[in-house]
Amino acid sequence: MEILWWSTLFFFFIFKASTMKIITPGDFIKDGGETLESENGTFEMGFFSPENSNNRYVGIWYKFSNTTVVWVANREVPVSDNNGVLSLDNNGILTLFNESNGVVWYTNPNTSRTPHEPVLQLFDSGNLVVKEKNEDDSKNFFWESFDFPCDNLLPGMKIGINLITGFEYYISSWKSSDDPSQGQYSLRMDPHGHPQVVLKKGSETVYRAGSWDGHYLSARKPDDSPIPLYSYNFVINENEIYFKSELKNSSFISRYAMDPSGLMQRFIWNQRNEWQVFSTAQADGCSTYGLCGSYASCKSGRFPLCSCLEGFKPKSSMNTSDGCSRTTELGCSGDGFLKQRRLALPDTSKSWANGSMNLKECEEFCVKNCACTAYANLDVTKGSGCLVWLDELIDITEFSQDVQPLYIRLPISELDKIQRKMEKKKAVIIAISIIVPMGSMVTLFLLYKLKNNLSNKGKTKEKMEMQIFDFATIANATNNFSSNNKLGQGGFGPVYKGMLKEGKEIAVKRLSKDSGQGFDEFKNEVTLIVKLQHRNLVKLFGCCLKGDERMLIYEYLPNKSLDNFIFDFGLARMFGGDQIEDKTRRVVGTYGYMSPEYAFYGRFSMKSDVFSFGVLILEIITGKRNRGYSDINHNLLEHAWRLWTEGRPVELINKTIGDTDGGNATTSDGTYITSEILRCIHVALLCVQQRPEDRPKMSSVLLMLGGESTLPQPNQPGYFIEKDQLPSATVADCRSRKQSTSSNEVTITMLDAR
Repeated sequence: MEILWWSTLFFFFIFKASTMKIITPGDFIKDGGETLESENGTFEMGFFSPENSNNRYVGIWYKFSNTTVVWVANREVPVSDNNGVLSLDNNGILTLFNESNGVVWYTNPNTSRTPHEPVLQLFDSGNLVVKEKNEDDSKNFFWESFDFPCDNLLPGMKIGINLITGFEYYISSWKSSDDPSQGQYSLRMDPHGHPQVVLKKGSETVYRAGSWDGHYLSARKPDDSPIPLYSYNFVINENEIYFKSELKNSSFISRYAMDPSGLMQRFIWNQRNEWQVFSTAQADGCSTYGLCGSYASCKSGRFPLCSCLEGFKPKSSMNTSDGCSRTTELGCSGDGFLKQRRLALPDTSKSWANGSMNLKECEEFCVKNCACTAYANLDVTKGSGCLVWLDELIDITEFSQDVQPLYIRLPISELDKIQRKMEKKKAVIIAISIIVPMGSMVTLFLLYKLKNNLSNKGKTKEKMEMQIFDFATIANATNNFSSNNKLGQGGFGPVYKGMLKEGKEIAVKRLSKDSGQGFDEFKNEVTLIVKLQHRNLVKLFGCCLKGDERMLIYEYLPNKSLDNFIFDFGLARMFGGDQIEDKTRRVVGTYGYMSPEYAFYGRFSMKSDVFSFGVLILEIITGKRNRGYSDINHNLLEHAWRLWTEGRPVELINKTIGDTDGGNATTSDGTYITSEILRCIHVALLCVQQRPEDRPKMSSVLLMLGGESTLPQPNQPGYFIEKDQLPSATVADCRSRKQSTSSNEVTITMLDAR
């Protein structure tokens, strides 16, 4: 028993000796398990080898995650064996020796002061410090590892530059996962112009985090707001420039790390005791620096990613990523500014900043300086300061929500064009907001009229179209209205599941005697539902009447089995939820707008109204109706197609819109850009293509009309058939169909952007 006690005490002293809290001159940390631990045991320093490597390094890691190394002392010069020793001398110099007592690595004190009682201590922040024994002011430290980060940016570390000495604080990647020597990538402070944080590959900038905007780094995404658990600090003066963050809550564990490929991610230690990726800097294709060139924005999820800013045009017709140039050159005097709210601030390496100016003074300064291309507030939180760009705008990310306003310099003529374009878009939005509700009202009115017409057709016809069930049959089907068959309770009574003798499942709505629903309400429900067919109306099989008993017999539908919906341009048609087309025996509608597959073969599809919409666009532009088009050789669609293929689509534009000069169409109301009208013609021809599957969806049509992306080339439109080429059977079929349709028939049309 005594031997066991001494053995336990012996191992206790060995363990105690191998883990230290502080090192003084004369103390050593030897390779083989000896470590220096932070006060609360968060971090630990000692010798380690990377995965797949036998080299030995002195590093700092999280004690609870000892494979997560956040700092390496001798990253460029490893020890080749397990005989390394780390010691502190009386001058406060930390030195790493190899087996032959040769110096592998050592520290350079950042001051000329001589320490009296130097100690080496590892803080719970991860900072390894040489300091006086009783000194805790960081300004008086002789040396600290936070001045020499590796691939991890811990809370309290700086990214910056000392303007007096030229010393830089930056993080850099490992060369590989098993080699901690400095790799190609580094996150630094670029001091040129208004300072900004950038990621470099060698000397080349490959990613830009942005400049300080008073809140955070300006190139961030709107949803990448500062983490509330951090406080952020940006310092710029005549001595230094740096950015750093501090943890407000020490229980929250987080680190910002760079892998050998330059990928930067923030990790948090979660409740499952593992590292979880919280955010990624290069999260999308727009992260690449200068991807779209000058005066172009990059928007994630857009195809193509790059698009010229308003007032600019592509330098190359083949590739927007080559950048953009001004549509109209600046005149220096008489220019204005376009306010953009969804653009990240561009690269500020060629900018000028003044913290005391307000936004109005900033604009005046920019107007007077012909080299100024844009301006913005320096501090968005206070709405103060002036930041102006003195060269081409580059590395601009576009977002889907508002961020800090950027004011871009443009000629007055371009601003006028943009203003008219915005007014047109507003007009379209207003028109849609009016048309859709009106269409809904018309539809409701028609349904109301339909209900009234159907209710007046007489009881005889109703009885013919609806089965009357006897009470005994329904009672037997529902097991005498057993509670086990009850599906639920409606506003007018309970609903039961039943099974008829032939095996058909039914749902029985049994009207409660005190429900308040009288015979008229019951009749209305039966009449309306038996006539109307809709995906949200269950099919009514019939009813049951006996004394005071009134019951409705519905089709039984299990959950998620409603599979019908109404769809067509101008007329309501039954359409299966899994269908893309259907067929009708009698074609009704307005000739000239009907798609060819419907007019000739009775097939209607989800693209039928797209065809009709395309015809409508061409009629508006040409001022002529498709039906009864005056050209005896061609219909309107044929005429439009021929002019398009011959490169003369501008001839379709009606003279009332304006006389075209090859660039603009001028009217008394202003100047309309011909390219916009030609785009409408292009979209219309896409809508009226012969094959339904070639036509775009209505949702795509709206995007095409309002966007500027490249459109696909249209194929031949429907009805493109010469009269002498039309088969006789088809001609006869068309004539017979036309004769069967009333000339006074009116079609009410509502566009549905599906």
